[in-house]
Amino acid sequence: MQPTFGSTPARWFGLALAITAAAACGDDPVKPKPPADVEREALVALYDATGGSGWARKDKWLSEEPVGEWHGVGVNDDGKVRVLRLDDNGLAGPLPAQLGDLGSLRYLMLGGNELSGAIPAELGELRKLEELHLNHNRLTGEIPGELGKLESLEQLLLDWNEFSGSIPAELANLTKLHFLSLWHSGVEGAIPAELGGMPSLKVLDLNRNRLTGPIPAELGDLPKLRYLFAQENRLSGRIPAGLGDIPTLEWVRLDLNRLEGPLPPELADAAGLEELLLAGNRLTGPIPVEFTRLSALYAFTWEVNDGLCAPADREFQDWLGGIGHAVGPTCED
Repeated sequence: MQPTFGSTPARWFGLALAITAAAACGDDPVKPKPPADVEREALVALYDATGGSGWARKDKWLSEEPVGEWHGVGVNDDGKVRVLRLDDNGLAGPLPAQLGDLGSLRYLMLGGNELSGAIPAELGELRKLEELHLNHNRLTGEIPGELGKLESLEQLLLDWNEFSGSIPAELANLTKLHFLSLWHSGVEGAIPAELGGMPSLKVLDLNRNRLTGPIPAELGDLPKLRYLFAQENRLSGRIPAGLGDIPTLEWVRLDLNRLEGPLPPELADAAGLEELLLAGNRLTGPIPVEFTRLSALYAFTWEVNDGLCAPADREFQDWLGGIGHAVGPTCED
């Protein structure tokens, strides 16, 4: 007798057919890997992609030991990777996208190696990351805007690389960032005005790049900025008067650019200014007498400009004499 549709054998037979059909269509459900396996695979991918066999130190890498015992790897109480520190360790090659699977990572320090290729956009998935050090490598391509999703990031060091393209405006979303270093990184184009909206930024280092256009006036809105470095670029236009509104400003290095016009007297409102380097621009006119209020200034250069000069009166010259390092011409009578 043939089984009816409602009988137990028929139901199991139908279910078996459904499972077989699903498998044939590629819809077979895949059991997710445990997080520990995913993280181990991400570390193995880094080892393979960057010539792990040639690393200076690779203690216990690829062994069956817990990854927390591998050189440069630190884990939290749950055994998830919290620290990956392999700076100055001989890594050579591209960064694998699998690093984005290290969801508990807080410190990624890979500076001083021979890393090449582009920064994977997947690093933007590391939402707990606090420090990202990729400085002193040979990374190329554009800096991915996805790094602007790193909501916990406090330090971003990308200096001494070979990037192309502009500074991503998305970096302005990093509200906890206090250290941004792009020194000698190859970036070009304009400084994004959006960077003026970073409430925690203390250090902005843009030295030795191919940046063009004006210094955005919005940088004067950075409430905690201490160091503004933009030496050896192709910046033009006037120095924004709003820089004087930054109460924490200490060092300003703008030498070797194409800045022009007179110095804004408002710059003297930055009472804590200690270093002001303006040599090698196209600045004009006498230095404002308001600068004599800068009692903390110990380094001031203004030589090789288009007429920028120090007033010859005794009060101004006495003030200059009290600066440890003051280099530039005096105005002629």
